Amino acid sequence: MKLYLVRHGNALNALNRPLSSRGIAEAKLIAKFIKPLHLQVHSIWHSDKARSIQTTEIMALSLKSLQEKIQKNNLAPNNDIETIKNDIDLETKDLMIVGHLPYLSTLASSLLFNKELPTLIPFKELSILCLNHAGKDQWELEWMVEPGLLKN
Repeated sequence: MKLYLVRHGNALNALNRPLSSRGIAEAKLIAKFIKPLHLQVHSIWHSDKARSIQTTEIMALSLKSLQEKIQKNNLAPNNDIETIKNDIDLETKDLMIVGHLPYLSTLASSLLFNKELPTLIPFKELSILCLNHAGKDQWELEWMVEPGLLKN
């Protein structure tokens, strides 16, 4: 099983904080990058925040075999990660989670190192981290990319 962790794009400082034009452009850039990878993602989990929903919609256009987009109430920036970790343990198909900081960094460090270190993995806006499930409670980092690596 592969797990893709994606931080939402740049957002406006407005009510509901939707993606900015830069956030939309960078989301499209990352989506263009992942399209030829033919990711076999079965579902995308996202928070209820506008910036996460918009990022999810853009990512979904580049994924193969996507069956569902699920809004999860426990993916807010400062939520506890244990519920989602338990939900991930029940999954058998590739999954993408679109979320926020420090949540994603805390989740990634917990999966990789069994320690909640919210500053260990620096998720820039629209970073995508690919983890491979290597066995019971074992995850391996496969790759990570962010828009700055793709721009000329």
